[in-house]
Amino acid sequence: MRFPGFSGEWVISPLSSFCKKITRKNKGNQISNVLCNSANLGIIPQSEYFDRDIANSDNTEGYYVIENGDFVYNPRKSTAAPYGPVNIYHGKDLGIISPLYLCFQVDSLDPDFLNFRFKSHAWHQYMYENGDSGARHDRVSIKDEVFFAMPISFPTKAEQKKIVSFLMLLEERIAIQNKVIEDLKKLKTAIEERIIKLVQGKQISIRDILEERNEKSTENNQFEVLSSTVTGIYSQREYFNKDIASANNSGYKIVHRGDIVLSPQNLWMGNINYNDRFEKGIVSPSYKVFSIRKAFDERYVAFLLKTKKALW
Repeated sequence: MRFPGFSGEWVISPLSSFCKKITRKNKGNQISNVLCNSANLGIIPQSEYFDRDIANSDNTEGYYVIENGDFVYNPRKSTAAPYGPVNIYHGKDLGIISPLYLCFQVDSLDPDFLNFRFKSHAWHQYMYENGDSGARHDRVSIKDEVFFAMPISFPTKAEQKKIVSFLMLLEERIAIQNKVIEDLKKLKTAIEERIIKLVQGKQISIRDILEERNEKSTENNQFEVLSSTVTGIYSQREYFNKDIASANNSGYKIVHRGDIVLSPQNLWMGNINYNDRFEKGIVSPSYKVFSIRKAFDERYVAFLLKTKKALW
């Protein structure tokens, strides 16, 4: 995929052709702005990440000094960064960072372009083939010269800037969308709590709303076997890709459309579901099945039971 107006093959060069390792040390402990490189938060002051200072401020002479636009590779692996995070420093002030990290400056390549590349998985295969866990399984062991031999493909500077602008717009859109989602979650929580307070104020109990259903299946029934999970009610065949229940389902509980199904597992994780998908089905005898009394709206009850502060 290319933007209109650009053509030609991208150039492939080792990282070392436009990057230089930072070796400047914090002589005399002159700089006190200790940084850390986080997979999720980027390069931030150590005090913000740990809520306290970890490094000994009187003994940071061996720490590397970095400035705005410099890169830092942290070899510590995590779920968010399986080969360790590489981030660009956006701070205004000079900072210092542990000598366990690899720090480097970028020249003749758009730093933001390289930063987006390190946010992708494009470099993971190289690390898989050339790095190892060494003595510690939680860190990637790779020599500096091997890391800098990593091949990087890149287009002209004009196309680099076009790609960066596009990806930045996407990041802004994602950030706005996430903010909208967070605001809606807060609104939903506030509404839930308000509703629950109103209901509790009227002293309505589960017995007023639900009635246990004890219809049992026979040996020859033709109903679908269902499972109630944390994400909803599914046919067993749909959820597990195979039949789990035995061929003889005699004694299984019958579920009607509009019933509430309570799984015996993960009760406090909200494994309470409203059946709006199946006209009829059956569930294991260990489940609880309830019908909703006619005086109550089914959807309202289903919503109320899924809230974290329900009537339990």
